[in-house]
Amino acid sequence: MAVSKFFGLLSVMAVAIWLDNFAVKVESSQTILLQHLMKNYSKEIRPWNNNGTTEVELDVAIIKLILVEEKTETLTTNMWIRLYWKDERLSWNKTDFNGLNRITVRPDKVWIPDIGLLNRAEGSDKIGSIETRVQVDDQGNVKWLIQTIYRSSCSIDITYFPFDDQTCELVVGSRTYNEKQLRIKPKNAYADVNVYTVHGEWTLLGTSALEQSVKYSYSNEEYSTVHYHFDLRRQTLYYMMNFIVPCVLIAVLTVPVLLLPPESQERQSYGVTVLLSFTILIMMLQEKVPATSKVYPMIAVYYACTIVQVSLAMGMSTVMLCFYHKRPFTTPIPKWVKVIILNWCAKLVRMHDSVDKIKTKLYGTAWKQVAIRKTRSETCGMKAITEYVFNKQEESIRQEEWRIAAYIVNRFFAWVYLFTILLTFVIVFFNAPRTKAGTL
Repeated sequence: MAVSKFFGLLSVMAVAIWLDNFAVKVESSQTILLQHLMKNYSKEIRPWNNNGTTEVELDVAIIKLILVEEKTETLTTNMWIRLYWKDERLSWNKTDFNGLNRITVRPDKVWIPDIGLLNRAEGSDKIGSIETRVQVDDQGNVKWLIQTIYRSSCSIDITYFPFDDQTCELVVGSRTYNEKQLRIKPKNAYADVNVYTVHGEWTLLGTSALEQSVKYSYSNEEYSTVHYHFDLRRQTLYYMMNFIVPCVLIAVLTVPVLLLPPESQERQSYGVTVLLSFTILIMMLQEKVPATSKVYPMIAVYYACTIVQVSLAMGMSTVMLCFYHKRPFTTPIPKWVKVIILNWCAKLVRMHDSVDKIKTKLYGTAWKQVAIRKTRSETCGMKAITEYVFNKQEESIRQEEWRIAAYIVNRFFAWVYLFTILLTFVIVFFNAPRTKAGTL
C-alpha cells in the first residue's frame, strides 16, 4: 500500500516537472520566435501582394446600440471591429520553433492598417478604443479584434415620427492609402449580430455591407471604403402612451365645451384648461423632436391641427353664446338663419321635432294670451296695456328663437368638431408607411 502511494506521488511529480519544462520551452520558443520575426521587421513598411496592394478584410459585430440622438443626428454604437490581412514577413516554419503556430503581439510592434471611421461625429476616427493584441499565425495571417465605441453621424428623417424607420451608416476607410495601396473589403455581406443586445427604443431590422470607392476633396485619387448600413425601426409604445393618446383624449374632452348648457359659466374656463394642457404636451414633445426646418414631423402636424380645432371649438362656443344671449329687443332672427339653423341644421342633429314642438307651444301660447288681452282691451279701453303686453310677447318669442338656434348650433358644432378630430387622426397617422403596412 505504501509502495503504491509512493509510485503515485512520484508520477504526479514527474508530470508536473514535464509540464513546467514544456511551459518553459514554449515560452522560450515564443521569445525566440518574436526575436526572429522582429529582427529585420519594420512596422512602417506596408505589406503587399503581387500587384502591390494590401488587402484588408473587415468584419463588424454589433454589441449594442447605445444611443440614437435625433436632435444631434448621431448614432452611438458599441461594436467589435475585426481586421484580417496577410503579412509575409510574419510567417515562419513552425517545425523550427517546437511546433508553435500562433503568437500574439502588441499592435505597436507590427504594421496595422491606417483605418478609421470616416463619418464620425466627434473624437478620433482611429480604430481601437480598447487595446487588444494582434494575433499572427505561421502563414503570416494577421487578425486584429478591437472593441470600440463609435459616435457617428446619422441623417434622421423625422417626417413620420414616431412611426419612422431610419437607416444609419458607418463608413470605414483610410485617408492615408489610396485604393491601389490599400483595399478594404467586407468579410461578409452583413454585420454580425450574434452578440447584439436588444435596444429599448429601436429595433434592428437588418444590416448590410458594401465596398465603395470614394474621392476626397484634397485628392484626385480613389480610396477604398466599406459602408455598413443599419436599418432601424422606432418602437412606438412609449410615444403612443405619452404623446398620441393624451393628445387624442384632450381633443375628445373638448367636446363637452360644446355640450355644456349655454348658461353654464364653466364653458370658457374649461376650454382654456384644455389649451393649457396642449401647451404642456407640446413642450414635452419639443424635447424629443429634433429642431429642423427640412421636414415637419407627422406628430407635430397632428398637434398643430388639433390645437387649431380646439381653438375653433372655443370660437364656436363664443358664437353660440352670442346666439343664446341675444337681446330680445333687437331685430328678429333673419329668415335665412331660420332656414339654415332651425330647418337644415335641426334635421342634421335630429332636433327638428323638438324645434317644432317648442315653436308650436311658444307661438300658440303667445297668440292666445295676446288675443285674450286684446279682447279685454277693447272692452275695457286698455289699448296702451295691450300694446305693451303684445310687445313683451314678441320679445319673448324672439328670445326663445335665438335660444333654440343656440342649442341647435351648439349640437351641430359638437358633431362637426368630433368628426373633424377623428378625420384628422385618420388622415395624419394612417398616411405613414408603417401604418399602411400594419407594422406599428
